Amino acid sequence: MKVIHKRPAINKRAVRESFDRAAAEYDAHSALQQKIACDLIEVCDRLSPQMERRPRAVLDAGAGTGYGVRLLRSRFPRARIVGLDFAPQMVRRAARGCDAASHFVCADAERPPFGDGVFDLVYSSSLVQWCGEPGGLFGQFRRLMRAGGWLLFSTYGPKTLHELRQSWAAADRYGHTLEFPGGADLKKMLHARGFNVELCTRQLEVVHHRGVGELLQQLKNSGATNRHAAARPGLTTPAALREMKEHYQNRFGVRGLVAASYEILIFAAKAVGRE
Repeated sequence: MKVIHKRPAINKRAVRESFDRAAAEYDAHSALQQKIACDLIEVCDRLSPQMERRPRAVLDAGAGTGYGVRLLRSRFPRARIVGLDFAPQMVRRAARGCDAASHFVCADAERPPFGDGVFDLVYSSSLVQWCGEPGGLFGQFRRLMRAGGWLLFSTYGPKTLHELRQSWAAADRYGHTLEFPGGADLKKMLHARGFNVELCTRQLEVVHHRGVGELLQQLKNSGATNRHAAARPGLTTPAALREMKEHYQNRFGVRGLVAASYEILIFAAKAVGRE
């Protein structure tokens, strides 16, 4: 009998609090996220000839401090652009850093407070992994979009932080990292929610840190801490943390540096079906 493994539930309140704490310094610690956002906007540029019309209403879902909104504004200066994020401090920083023509809403992307068919383009960089069920999120995106509109999003694949995952597994039995669905699973979810996948790319980014402590601090500063139900209750013991670091350094360290891998998945999907 085939065993179906359900993705652990995300603790949304903890995720929101984590990003609120990170908001003030987020931009200084999000070089990778900014690169991914730029790669995603380049896909938007490549798809321009296939778009039936220039988008008049654009949603940035998971807008953070507004980096993606600024990229979108440079491409679509006449569009109505809305940035959505569920962390209040992120929304405040985004509103201060973007032009007055862009609008920001503080709400959960899995329960967006918009009507049906109001957006021509939904752009979402590095959000999907923070949602409880990607298929449900895609269903909400499809509801918000007109037929023929485009969904562009980036997320992380299963190889992301595999070094950290293996090192924690050597130290204790608790889940310390998020679980990331693969590209094939995401394609199935998109098709089931009314999208045709027109493009899917995969790339591996490897970031080097001066020790495991620096990696953990970088993840904390960018708000990317583990917030699912399988996480260890309470504080990790010093012994488990020490064992994890030793395993990481011995297995993935080279000349004083440790490697952290990020599998980046980028999708472009066209909304089909109903108007």
